[in-house]
Amino acid sequence: MVVLASRFAASVDPGDTQTPHRTGQIFFWGQGVGGIANSVWDAGRIFYNDVIIDISDIVEKKLNCLDELASQGYGGSYARKRIETSDGAFGQKGGVSYGEAFISEIAQTYYYLPTSEYTRKNSRRSDHEFMQAYSYKLKT
Repeated sequence: MVVLASRFAASVDPGDTQTPHRTGQIFFWGQGVGGIANSVWDAGRIFYNDVIIDISDIVEKKLNCLDELASQGYGGSYARKRIETSDGAFGQKGGVSYGEAFISEIAQTYYYLPTSEYTRKNSRRSDHEFMQAYSYKLKT
């Protein structure tokens, strides 16, 4: 529905005086950790998680928010298990403690091949530094 709505917002009907609204990118919630893939080589399907956001510095806040969703059954031990397994697995793929995965709707265009700050930093890490980076656990 979001993709369809964005297409309608970007078009102009005859006589419409409103400026079209275009989005540069839409990100979809990533695939679950059971089918985790973060490169074309291990994708095994048409799409894969191509963006991982480091949430290590706010993971405690996320846990507190999940605890408030008691009516949905997301709080307590479930929230802790979910964050450790799912967000922990995505984080490990990104070389950090906790991450959230997303899938880009469209390919990006660049003048040069992009490399994120995280990727550049990780390329200089030893195996022990990698393990330390993604070994942080929730305190609560």
